[in-house]
Amino acid sequence: MNIAIDISHLPPLDHQVGIHIYTIRLLHALVNLNSGHRFTIFHSTLMQPFWFDQFMRPNGNIRFRRYPLPHRLVRWLWQNTLLPVAETLMGGPDAIHMMCEPDLIRSRRAKLVVTLQDAITIRFPQFNLPHDVARLERTIKTVCLRADAIIASSFNTRNDLIELCSAPADRIHVVHLAGDPDFKVLEEEEIRKTTTRYDLQDSPYFVFVSTIEIRKNVKRLVEAFNEIKGTLLEPYKLVLVGKKGWLSDDVYHRISQLPCAKDILLLGRLDRRELIALVNGARAFVYPSLYEGFGLPPLEAMACGTPVITSAVSSIPEVVGDAAILVDPTRVQEIAAAMYQVATDPNLRAELVQKGLERVRHFSWERAARETLKVYEQVCG
Repeated sequence: MNIAIDISHLPPLDHQVGIHIYTIRLLHALVNLNSGHRFTIFHSTLMQPFWFDQFMRPNGNIRFRRYPLPHRLVRWLWQNTLLPVAETLMGGPDAIHMMCEPDLIRSRRAKLVVTLQDAITIRFPQFNLPHDVARLERTIKTVCLRADAIIASSFNTRNDLIELCSAPADRIHVVHLAGDPDFKVLEEEEIRKTTTRYDLQDSPYFVFVSTIEIRKNVKRLVEAFNEIKGTLLEPYKLVLVGKKGWLSDDVYHRISQLPCAKDILLLGRLDRRELIALVNGARAFVYPSLYEGFGLPPLEAMACGTPVITSAVSSIPEVVGDAAILVDPTRVQEIAAAMYQVATDPNLRAELVQKGLERVRHFSWERAARETLKVYEQVCG
C-alpha cells in the first residue's frame, strides 16, 4: 500500500505549533513501524524545505515528491478542476492523508483520509479571525461529508464533528496524540540554570505555556493569581510563556492594572530547552483553556513531573483523567482555589506528580501510528 502525505503546510521549525508537531511526530512513528507499506511525502513550495531533512531522509519505504510551485496554486488546481491533480502529482497513491489542513481534493482511485484536530471554528467562531471563519467552516463541513475517513484527536472532537458538521459516525476514527518526548523530568542542576537566568531560583511559581490568546483564558488566570497572591506565605510568581496572539491586548492591559503585576513574568516564546526546564521547576502548571481539540500542554507538563491544574471542558478531562485538578475555566474563584490548594499542600502535589507520570504512559506516538495505519488499511480494503 502506498500512502501519500502532504506536508506543504509545514512552516519552518521556529514557527511550528501543535498541528505541525503532530505531523512530524506521526510521520516518524509511521515510518519506524516497518509495516511494509510505502509513504510518499508530498511538498509543493518555491523554497527548498531544508529543515525537513533534519527529521527524515529517504529510505526503502519513504520517498519525497517536491514540486517548485506555489502551494496556493497547487491547492487551487486540486480543489477547482475535474482532473485528479493531487493524485497525479503524488504518484498515484492508494490513499492520501491530509494531516495539516482539511483540504478537499479530487481523485479517481486514491482514498482520502483527513485529520481534524478540533471543530473550534464552528463551536466557537469568536475565537477565530473573522475572515477565516466562513472559509474554514465550509471546508470542514464539506470534508466531513466527502472524506473516506476522518481521524479525530479525541472523542470530544468526534462528537463535535457529528453534532456540528453532520459527519458520518462510522467514518470517524479517534486516534489520541502523544506528548513530545523532549518533555521529561530533568536533573535539578539543569532546571536551576534556567530558573536562575529568570531570577526564579528562590521563588516558587506557577507556569502557563501557550499562545496568549482569548481561547486560552489567560485573563482569568492572572485574576485568579491576583486573588491568592496576598494569602500565600511564600513569594509565588506567575510565569506566562508564549507569543502574543489574537485579541491578547486585553490580557496585557489587565495585568498592568493588577496589584500583583510585578510578580507576573511575561517571557514570550522561549528556547525549547528553557521552556521544558521552566515547566519542570514549576510548583504547578495552570492551563484554564476554554476549548481544546486534544490538549497536549497539560499532558507534556505531567511528563515533566509537574502538578497540573486545568479545565473540566472539551477534550481535556479525556486526556488528563484523574491525574489533574479540573476546574470550571469561567470561574475565577475556582481557578484561584485550585492554585491555592496546590501551592499550600505538598502531599497533594506529590500525589498529582505520581498520577501524572502514570497517565502519560497511556499515550505514545507508536500507538498513534499503529491506529492510523489501521485506518489506512480499512479504507483501502
